[in-house]
Amino acid sequence: MTAARPGLIRLMSAALACAAAVSCSSGHDSWTWFRTFPCRDGQEVSFDVELSDSCAYSIDLISRLGKNARTDSVTFCITFVSPSGLKAGETVTYPSDYPMLRQYLKAHPEDRRISTAATADYRDISWRYRDNVRPAESGTWTVSISIPDRGRAVMGAGLTINTMN
Repeated sequence: MTAARPGLIRLMSAALACAAAVSCSSGHDSWTWFRTFPCRDGQEVSFDVELSDSCAYSIDLISRLGKNARTDSVTFCITFVSPSGLKAGETVTYPSDYPMLRQYLKAHPEDRRISTAATADYRDISWRYRDNVRPAESGTWTVSISIPDRGRAVMGAGLTINTMN
């Protein structure tokens, strides 16, 4: 019986590896969360995000600017809380001069790190934050985004998470 045990362990390991590969190879999946900042107290929004430790993800950050807002950059403070309660965070700053970004994207349509969209009332800008993120734990992560010193320019924030194959 001990001679069969190494073979059984290899078989189980292979089955687990296949299951992990199948769970992330079902095609391109993308999820977006977005919230407008509450007027009374809101410089921070939080999202509960289900992530698997067998997948790799790309993460994009989104800001919504008022149509007439003029700001050269947006600073995001991002905090991740793992399912077990461990916290990690950082601060990143991205360019947000909308006319300049539109001009750049027109000249470089192949650059997928930045995207823009607009309505009559606001402009959304999305920046690639991280590629190939592999969570240390599976489960529900809490992602909090705050934008310090946002004034009236930034109306809300969000994120898009894509599975990478």
